[in-house]
Amino acid sequence: MQSSSAAQTTDCLGRCDNLTMEELDHITDNIHKTLTDPKGNELFASYLMDGQFSDSLACLNVYNTCSKYLTEEQNRSIHGSSSEEESKSLESLVTKVEMMQKTVFDLNEIDLSLMKQFKDALKEKTKEALLNVLENIKDQCQNCLRKMHERFRDYILRCKNTST
Repeated sequence: MQSSSAAQTTDCLGRCDNLTMEELDHITDNIHKTLTDPKGNELFASYLMDGQFSDSLACLNVYNTCSKYLTEEQNRSIHGSSSEEESKSLESLVTKVEMMQKTVFDLNEIDLSLMKQFKDALKEKTKEALLNVLENIKDQCQNCLRKMHERFRDYILRCKNTST
């Protein structure tokens, strides 16, 4: 039988999907855990939407898109492919990086050096350069979300304290 604290759940105004306190502690422990945990990411997105933090929500969306693209490329590399498939994969990656460049152009959180890296990677058109720019944009978005994550964590702690 679980202890009452382990089984205790909160709904944080309907957003915590009946997560246990331990689950909430885990997913709010740091920004990386929140972003990489599906429930944590969803909960963080809800917090940003409800709080009308549109710039931070845009950063989260860019982070999630970069993560998706990087995972797809990693999976493609694991399974191996023919030279024709590699060529199509590179074309697809170039298209994805071009879309990301357009998406992040208006984000205040993205610095000029990263925009230059986009330009250089798209000129070079190597898989390594394209993946590096996606990884760097993902890292920069994570860093930009750090302060908002502190507010999110405080909010979750307040929810937990009012539900106990």
